[in-house]
Amino acid sequence: MSGAGWRVGFVKSCAAVRDLPLDAMPEAALLGRSNAGKSSLLNALAGHAQLARTSRTPGRTRLLNLFEVRFGAHGRLRLVDCPGYGYARAGRGERERWGALVEAYLAQRANLRLGVLLADAGVPPQALDLEAWDWLRARGLALQLVATKCDRLGGNQRAQALRRLAAAFGAAPLPFSAVAKLGQAELRQAIEAVATATPPTAGR
Repeated sequence: MSGAGWRVGFVKSCAAVRDLPLDAMPEAALLGRSNAGKSSLLNALAGHAQLARTSRTPGRTRLLNLFEVRFGAHGRLRLVDCPGYGYARAGRGERERWGALVEAYLAQRANLRLGVLLADAGVPPQALDLEAWDWLRARGLALQLVATKCDRLGGNQRAQALRRLAAAFGAAPLPFSAVAKLGQAELRQAIEAVATATPPTAGR
């Protein structure tokens, strides 16, 4: 599968950190609430509508789903689609298992170079998103905030939403739309940079 120079393929799904590949390939984690649009974003970046499963029912991603990205002459990295959080219809025990899996991955994985946190531009900043952002930042991980579903907002609404997110997170969000192809080139560039990034050491 390819999109704007990316060649993307599914690798495997992992139910535990011990199931992850034993190599040094740099990774970028896709994070966010269950309805933030992670699967649509991944499909848009890859240039293939069916690479990651999309569903009208949030909370479908329950494992760490790994995708290998090749770009340029020799560039390689992995995208790790993490289970979304905040899905109320999942049972408490199931939500706790997802949370434990994601937290273990984020805290223990030496390959991890970048956390890409998705926030729906159409809703106010959510407490769970802010908690996740602060937790990741405290561990010294490089972060990219992405404001998804921007195509659903008019010009003035979009500008207001981006300012609101920037004020809440203390970081400028990248406006993104899988439908309008907004921000896709910029996000690919940010993710590609992890291939040469120095591993974080603070708090991890």
